[in-house]
Amino acid sequence: MGLIQAAWGGSRIEAWTSSNALRMQGGLGPALDVLALYARDPVAANERWGQQWQHGWTTRADAVAADAPWQPGTDSRGWQRAPATLGAWERWGVPALAGYNGMVWYRTQVTLSADQAAKRAQLELGPIDETDMTWVNGVAVGSQYGAGERRTYALPAGLLKAGANAVVINVLDTYGEGALQGRRARTPSAWMTVRASSWMPAGSTGLRPARRRRRWHRGTPPRDCRRCTTA
Repeated sequence: MGLIQAAWGGSRIEAWTSSNALRMQGGLGPALDVLALYARDPVAANERWGQQWQHGWTTRADAVAADAPWQPGTDSRGWQRAPATLGAWERWGVPALAGYNGMVWYRTQVTLSADQAAKRAQLELGPIDETDMTWVNGVAVGSQYGAGERRTYALPAGLLKAGANAVVINVLDTYGEGALQGRRARTPSAWMTVRASSWMPAGSTGLRPARRRRRWHRGTPPRDCRRCTTA
């Protein structure tokens, strides 16, 4: 005799539906195409998914011209320095983030030598709650749904360069505490800056699957999704 506790529910039906059936519904073709590509070439799929995500950001109803936070050298206005320890933004002591469910942008830089930049590399971010979209030097390198799961993304050859390399992460949290936990020894969090945002992408909230989940998971709109200023 055994006892099973399933306390974390709320799985969306799309995660258990075949791709053919989802295509018949309409509107999901581009995301499903990326999913099919992911099975053959994860690096190329991550970049294509990022392009779709970026299109959603720049064409949203309240989009601001030239607002592309993933691009290196983006406007620094509206960004604030994050605590060196990172962790849940609800605990940062910022009133606007105390009960905030939605998106927060993170960005930092990693300086490499020419020899380092020429080598194969992967980006290790540590646990994130709950969905991320990640760029390096303006190129999307990974996205995953999974509260508290570590992220490790292989970087395309030739993406890194000698000197400063920009790392930008959009974290979407829809329930409870949201966070980029980072890795104590590897994440240069002391130089990380953040910005809150009210927008969330339609459709999939992550290209890579969480453990024991399919590779596509449709997101749930934040219950408290609003624009705030972390002044």
